[in-house]
Amino acid sequence: MTTRWTLTDPSDASVHAFLVNPDPKGPLGEVPFERSVGEAVVTDTGNVMTMTQDKQLASQFGVTVTDRNEYQALWAWWWKHRQLVLADDLGRTATVYLTSFDAKRIRSASAPWHHSIACGYLILALTDI
Repeated sequence: MTTRWTLTDPSDASVHAFLVNPDPKGPLGEVPFERSVGEAVVTDTGNVMTMTQDKQLASQFGVTVTDRNEYQALWAWWWKHRQLVLADDLGRTATVYLTSFDAKRIRSASAPWHHSIACGYLILALTDI
């Protein structure tokens, strides 16, 4: 049995399990971790304190849908305009905010709702990597 990616809304505990897992590049496995280092400050006791700041992480995932209900569900989740928890098939989770929804229709006689969808998001917190 395949473990599905999920989106969870912490405000009402609703969960959306993807019918088809997003592309393998995935948001949680390919995220570059960067930290900008500011200036070093010497304290009164002679210790050195370095000021750092994590850079805002942004990523996207792509998924193919062939079902009207799946398309409309992803659209509705994008319109929630709040923090969501994204979990991948390996159990890694992150708190994210969806920033874009780009759907491209793929012509298909057998699946009229066949779309390739790219969802962009900001990673607010990595909770399990």
